[in-house]
Amino acid sequence: MDRIDILHEVSEKNGKDIFTSREGKLRKALEASSLDPKDVSVIVDVLTGEKKLVKRILSEPELEHTSEEQNVLRGRIGDRADILRDVHTAIHHYGRKEIAAASSELDDGRFEYSAVPARRQCLEIVRPLTPPAYDVSLPDTVTIGGKEWKIVHIRDGAFEGCRDIRSVRLPTSLETVGNNAFCNCSSLGKLELPRHLKTIGDNAFAFTALEELPFQDYLEEIGNMAFYGCRNLRKVSLPKRTGQIGLGAFAGCSSLETITVDDKNGRFMFEDGVLYSRRQDRILQVSGTFEGRLSPPRSLLTIEQYAAEGCAGLKELDLPVSLTSVGARAFRGCTGLSKVKFPNTIERIGERAFEGCSVLDSVDIPASIRSIGKLAFSGCTSLEVGEISGKIDYAGKRIFEGCTGLNRLTIRKDSTYSDSDFPKNTRIKFTR
Repeated sequence: MDRIDILHEVSEKNGKDIFTSREGKLRKALEASSLDPKDVSVIVDVLTGEKKLVKRILSEPELEHTSEEQNVLRGRIGDRADILRDVHTAIHHYGRKEIAAASSELDDGRFEYSAVPARRQCLEIVRPLTPPAYDVSLPDTVTIGGKEWKIVHIRDGAFEGCRDIRSVRLPTSLETVGNNAFCNCSSLGKLELPRHLKTIGDNAFAFTALEELPFQDYLEEIGNMAFYGCRNLRKVSLPKRTGQIGLGAFAGCSSLETITVDDKNGRFMFEDGVLYSRRQDRILQVSGTFEGRLSPPRSLLTIEQYAAEGCAGLKELDLPVSLTSVGARAFRGCTGLSKVKFPNTIERIGERAFEGCSVLDSVDIPASIRSIGKLAFSGCTSLEVGEISGKIDYAGKRIFEGCTGLNRLTIRKDSTYSDSDFPKNTRIKFTR
């Protein structure tokens, strides 16, 4: 049901004046919010006689610009900041967003739910029915049709793009947060995680403003890019049960300082700013605040996708002789990276692995190389010379696209390439 439908419905009950009545709009917006009905009545009663105040709040979409009005409200209803935020959210969203109607009988006026198959009296949250308030406290249980239901899941994309949410308390019984569940909730800075949460889905909290992640005891799995682009994130604590961390789970977290791993966790370890597998044969994540030279141990085999994406403080990369592959976008956007030493064992370099490393001036890739992904060194504008000793199929991969300073490149004569694979001014030298 969109705004026009709602207004027509209200007009049938309250008369056509509802279309021009600020008080009418205010009441309908509040009734469509997550506020308690008693609070709605109190607020409407207070504001009915404050026409200038209502007009100001209705016309100003930014909460911080209504400090004077908030002070007046506090004088009328007491210092209840949570209600003030809910009032503003309801009004602000009502004017520009659709208010959804439930598509099932399982709803409590705030959220739509769905029964979880093979789980008695268990629900998942499908979506909010009204624009969420600034501080969201999701219920542990709900009573519908005289029965009490437990909340165990949050569906994929349930709160995606709700940019006004600032804090979330998850249900104590929650087990799974779905893919993209809170993705792009750009104001979300505080998250209360329940003890029995087991799984966090792909992109679940990507592009949020979270600062710390004190995961609880039962967390087992963190999905791909689950916290991608959380630029305010500083600290992460991994419990003993966590056994699966997806690709790029903490990539793009430029403020990330440390990842504390429980001593009893047998799968991961954090050392010198790097999250490794316990055997140190994989790098999963380099902390966003890492600075200087990265020199991994000789047991390293793989650097995972997105592992050091955007680590501007990384200056040099000394890769061990055991390494065989560098994942896609592993060092993308490392704008301070000036020197890379590839071992004679390297076989694969993924797509865009070193894209945008703008101060890297040379690359020397040994004969062991078998595959270089599309745009692997694109945008390396300071790159002047390069040598790739292995036989590579360049055609269509644009490995050096945008490398405007590349003037000399040495490749094998039996490599497959086309003129468009390299910058126009590049001199190609062939070797056998």
